[in-house]
Amino acid sequence: EIIGDPMVETVVSHDIIGRLMLLAARNPGVNSVYDEVFGFQNDEFYLTEWPELVGRTLPEIALMLPEAVPIGFKRAERRGRPDFAWSKEEEADCEWGHTREGRFLKYGIELNPAPDSVMEPGDELLVLAADDDAYAPTDVPFEIPPQPLVTLPSRSHKKDRTLICGWRRDIDDMILSLDAEVRHGSELHILCQVPVEERWERLLAGNPNFKQELKNLTLVHHVGNSAVRR
Repeated sequence: EIIGDPMVETVVSHDIIGRLMLLAARNPGVNSVYDEVFGFQNDEFYLTEWPELVGRTLPEIALMLPEAVPIGFKRAERRGRPDFAWSKEEEADCEWGHTREGRFLKYGIELNPAPDSVMEPGDELLVLAADDDAYAPTDVPFEIPPQPLVTLPSRSHKKDRTLICGWRRDIDDMILSLDAEVRHGSELHILCQVPVEERWERLLAGNPNFKQELKNLTLVHHVGNSAVRR
């Protein structure tokens, strides 16, 4: 960051993987979604400039791309847009801006733009598609037949009981992320070979306010090796 900022984007893969582990544990099947979107098979992200789509909104464009899913724009003009709310810090970084609706623009990429936001000259369209030559806009919007409404099951309001096997250097962040998602009185069982006293030392070394920030979870410690059955 010191050398290349703002041209360098730092990605802490260890932390991202930890959050994905929690997300997948609480939402079975979400790992398949990430594998589908970010893997090298099936659909992928593509950026293409379509002059014939200039002046149209993303909902209108979606009805003209039967073989792709549009999700945003790469803006040719990154500054001075009327829906930006610049702060002094954001003003210093021309690659970053928040919109009033909470959407963001980074490196020119605007995901989930406002429904009335249109594609402008020089913009590129960001889509999910099978291949870069597998989709193209139609001359007229296609019709989508009415679909029955799907009723999603309500999320359980029961207290959670979660098991973590092993130890990670960022486990304090993982625990607090889980704590924010569960009901009060939920339990987190931790099974690893690290002694209990040393665990608390590591947790507090990583975050001195860890105990105060822990609101909903009760930690239950188990000492052992998850790879040994006896």
